[in-house]
Amino acid sequence: MDDGTPARRDRGARIAARRTPVEEGVSAIEAFAKTLGVGKDATLTLVFAGRIATIDAERSRIIAGIERYAKRQRRLADRIRDLGAGLKGIPSDGPDEGDARHAELYRQWTRATRIFDERERSSKAFCHRPVVLERRPFMLSRAIMAEMER
Repeated sequence: MDDGTPARRDRGARIAARRTPVEEGVSAIEAFAKTLGVGKDATLTLVFAGRIATIDAERSRIIAGIERYAKRQRRLADRIRDLGAGLKGIPSDGPDEGDARHAELYRQWTRATRIFDERERSSKAFCHRPVVLERRPFMLSRAIMAEMER
């Protein structure tokens, strides 16, 4: 909660942190609100704005990471497509050199496909992180609003 004092800034950072359970953040907001007197609503509004800014910055970092991840997946998909085209271009009844090239391309294609599939399976959890993160400001804002109404 940033009213300028280090202790309150530290408390605010703990509330905004993803590792802090939402329930603990709500309890911290309630305890903090009890220490406020005149200007409570203005202070709580500043607290909310500060927490939103912190969470928004983290959300932006996560989304940038998802975008980088998606670009890598697109490049890997292009590589898989190119390897597949290369496999089709090697005659199956050719000399041993063709068989060796085919075997190597097939090994690369298989590995790239496996990596792509593994990343796709994990991408659901990765892409869900912003949704989970956005729940925090909603829950914290409800707690702040409840304190402002008291």
